[in-house]
Amino acid sequence: RGAVVAFADSVSVLQPLTLDRALLERAIRATTAQGSTSLHNAIYIALKQFAKAARSDSDVRRQAIVVLSDGADTSSLVSFDDVLALARKTGVNIYTVALQSRHATLRAEYAGRRYFSESDYSMKALARETGAQSFFPEPDELKGVYGAIATELANQYSIGYVPANMRADGRFRRVIVQVVTKPELRPRTRL
Repeated sequence: RGAVVAFADSVSVLQPLTLDRALLERAIRATTAQGSTSLHNAIYIALKQFAKAARSDSDVRRQAIVVLSDGADTSSLVSFDDVLALARKTGVNIYTVALQSRHATLRAEYAGRRYFSESDYSMKALARETGAQSFFPEPDELKGVYGAIATELANQYSIGYVPANMRADGRFRRVIVQVVTKPELRPRTRL
């Protein structure tokens, strides 16, 4: 299932959750880049939509959001901290794709360094905190990025843990996960 949420000056759910790939494709093709960026508002609304769908659906489903943006939020009413708190609460993996312009990349290479912006930090933190990945591609690399995300989603495993000490004392438990047969693999988790 998928949904399409567009954001600029405002946020619009172009296609609610559906299994119909043609409807999803049509909604994606209807998006345009314009105006300011309500990135935090859009992620917050998408997370709320997922939470509502999860409550009404008896099946257990893994949920993921792929956010395509330049990463700079210029007009949201919702703060980054509020989005991060809701993302942690809902358990949705958020893959962030921060599109890089060729001009900015060349300028940074000419200067001999790539600067680390607040928007880059936000995109990385959102992905890391939700157990996903962040990507910083140029437009011609998008197909490969989406392919990598699709492959990862198709090859994930979920591991559950129930502590022996069932007291709700608010303390953390130390859990170590290792892939014994393939030590080169590294598990990634939500923080």
